[in-house]
Amino acid sequence: LHQGYLLVGVGEDAIASSVARTKTPVPSWLTRATQQSPVQKRSTVAYLNVKKSLKLMAAIAPDPDVTSFIKASGLQKLTHLSAVSGVAGEEMVSRVTVGVDGKREGFLAAAGDGQLKKEDLRSIPADAAAAIALRINAGEAFDKIIETLMLIEPRAAREFESGFLEISRELQGYDVRRELLPALGDVWTAHATANEGSLITGWLFRVAVKDRAAAERGMKQVLAQLEKVSERDKGRGRAGALQKIVFAGEELYYLAIPDDDVPMVPTWCLRKNEFVFSLWPQALKNYLSRKPASKSLDAVSRVANLFAADRLPTVVVYSDTRELFKWAYPLTQVGVNVALAELRRSGIELDASLLPSPGAIAPHLAPSVTALYLQDIGFYVDRRQSVPGISGVALWVQGMMLYTLPLRNYRRQIDFEQMIEEEEIPR
Repeated sequence: LHQGYLLVGVGEDAIASSVARTKTPVPSWLTRATQQSPVQKRSTVAYLNVKKSLKLMAAIAPDPDVTSFIKASGLQKLTHLSAVSGVAGEEMVSRVTVGVDGKREGFLAAAGDGQLKKEDLRSIPADAAAAIALRINAGEAFDKIIETLMLIEPRAAREFESGFLEISRELQGYDVRRELLPALGDVWTAHATANEGSLITGWLFRVAVKDRAAAERGMKQVLAQLEKVSERDKGRGRAGALQKIVFAGEELYYLAIPDDDVPMVPTWCLRKNEFVFSLWPQALKNYLSRKPASKSLDAVSRVANLFAADRLPTVVVYSDTRELFKWAYPLTQVGVNVALAELRRSGIELDASLLPSPGAIAPHLAPSVTALYLQDIGFYVDRRQSVPGISGVALWVQGMMLYTLPLRNYRRQIDFEQMIEEEEIPR
């Protein structure tokens, strides 16, 4: 104990050195971390000198391949990583800075320099349960990735390129890399609405289209290949997978795949200035039915605050924590009960009724937002949420487990008159 603090150290002089440092000026790394990632009431501060760490790794385990990878991938440009978290007003705030020395190279350069504008979010409804938007030039990003791979692992780069060539042959010479990617815009969005299945069936993906003629040529080649498969299935007495409907004046195509292992109905539509894809036709229909005057995500104050005159994000991630909580909490209750059953088998008794009711938690939840900024000093991530630890991505994974659970566990018939070996019981 030292002045009311419990100090724990590893090494003979660790604690003594720590106490001695309390009498020295504030280190420059701490000043830089708190200035680059300001938080009103700090709770945690973490810092890693990446440049020194890479040099130390190279000295401990010298390997030419590792050194070559660090240089070609652009990692040698990283200087430091600092993370600061705490409270600002009524929000839990986490801010991370990844420093870059000079121009980004290698994989780090694949992100480009694009920045989102508020109007880029207008395709996302304000009542979205979860959403993500980013600005990236897919063609340039792929070129940079392949160029970097060629320096690190030429064989992997050639396999990457051969994959594009194979797709081109399948599409009768249509070059996805040279024709389709340049035809696409650089704003990509994905969102799920609560009214259309939330995180399970409500996802819709969208990308802007710059050259519709080029995109339409690719679309026709894809449809031609799918039509061949459908005709082959019809010849075998099965219904064709490719289907077409007209909704809201737009042509929608979907795949009704006659297979129990594919529980989704992929649906897509090429519009005048955008390509839209969904896992289910209902989500796409809902998107096309949306009124032009309806509110969009950029009208949500927590999202709007991410955009400033001198700083625009490249990636925005949004989740309506309260809405996701309503959907996920029942699954959590089931999971807790299963966990408590395991504890009871070990002789540990816990009361399942101690878990708070949904109505006691939901009023205190507010949307969470995360933004990635590309700055001159490197990457900057700003995350704000009402409750720590609740992530829209985690909840999505939890929901998608419903698709991947082995069906045999549910189809198992148990004869209670017959003893079941312990190893046969699914865990």
